[in-house]
Formats: sequence, C-alpha cells, structure tokens
Amino acid sequence: MPITAYDLPLETDLRYIEGMEKGLENGRQEGQVEGLHDAIEVLLMSKFGERGLSLMPKVRGYVDKSRLRAITEALIRAEDIREVEGLL
Repeated sequence: MPITAYDLPLETDLRYIEGMEKGLENGRQEGQVEGLHDAIEVLLMSKFGERGLSLMPKVRGYVDKSRLRAITEALIRAEDIREVEGLL
C-alpha cells in the first residue's frame, strides 16, 4: 500500500508546518497592532482625557503598524489635541 500524507505524523506535513507558521505570524502582527492601540489609548487619556479617548474608535480602525507608530510618535510630541485629530 502506498504511503499518503495522512499516514505521516502531522508535525512532518509541510502544509501543517506552513499553516502553523502563518498562524503564528498573524498572531504576532495582531498582537503588535493591539499593543499600539493600547499605547495610543493611554497617551490619549493621559494627555487629553475623555476628549482624547473619543478618538479611539477611529484609531482602532487602523491596522497598519507604520501608521499607528506615526500616531504614537505624534501623540508624544503633541501639545494640542487638534495636532492628533489632523492625523486621523
């Protein structure tokens, strides 16, 4: 009887390995985005209070890490909430 992919241990199946690697990478990406969202939320609250937090629904719509980093950096320097609103 010929050996099929179903006869091999799951850990040696290339499709399984690639699927696991892709899943782990997606999880890392999502975790980084979530971490940036959290950092922005803390900065908005600490610098601008409730008015700053009102921007979070818009911020949570962004998933591009470079965009979120730019927002974070702008928040660190911002002295007026309008500076941040202009980025969103």
